[in-house]
Amino acid sequence: MLRKIFLIAALMFSIALPTNVEAREVFGVVDIVSRIDETMTNLDGEQMNTFHAVSDVLIEELIDVVDVIDLTSASNVARLGEIATQLSQGDCSEFADADCDYIIYGYLMNLNRSTGDRIVGKSEAVTADVSIRVVEKKTGKCVFVAKSRGVSKARAVRAINLIRIGSFEFSEEQLIDALETAARDIAKQLKNNI
Repeated sequence: MLRKIFLIAALMFSIALPTNVEAREVFGVVDIVSRIDETMTNLDGEQMNTFHAVSDVLIEELIDVVDVIDLTSASNVARLGEIATQLSQGDCSEFADADCDYIIYGYLMNLNRSTGDRIVGKSEAVTADVSIRVVEKKTGKCVFVAKSRGVSKARAVRAINLIRIGSFEFSEEQLIDALETAARDIAKQLKNNI
C-alpha cells in the first residue's frame, strides 16, 4: 500500500513539473537618445522623461513575449549618448552585471512639426522618427534594427506644456503620442522577429 502511494505521488509530481521548460530570453531596454542637431532648452526633469515614453511602450508591448527589464537608471541617464555610442561599437561593459541576454537602445532621428508657427485652432502634426538596435550582450553584435515614424495630429491649443527643441515648440502631449506610436510599431517589428 505504501509503495502505491509513493508511485502515485511520483507520477503526480512528474506530471506537475514539465521537463522541457525553456528559460525566456531577457531583453534590457535603454532610453533613446537624440540624434537630431538641435539643442533641447528649458527641459526640466519631468519633460526629459518624455523621451522615456519609447522605453515604457517597448517594455509594455514586449513583456508578453520575452522578459524585459529597464536598464535606464538615475546614475546613467545623463550619459545615455555615451552609452549608445559604446553599444554601437559592440561595447556592452556598461551593463556587464545586468541580467539580460540582449540590449535594446536607440535614437530619436528626426522630430518635426507640420506648421511653422503655432496658431491656436489650426491643425498640426508632430512627427517623430525613431530607430532602435538590439545588441546581443554576450558578443556585442547588433542582431536587429528597426525604424518607425510616429505621427500625432491635433489642433494647436494654448501654449501649455510646450517643449522647445531648436527653434520649434512642441506640445508635450503630441510629442509623447508620436513617440509612443513609433515605439508600438517597433515593438510589433521586434515581436515578428523574436
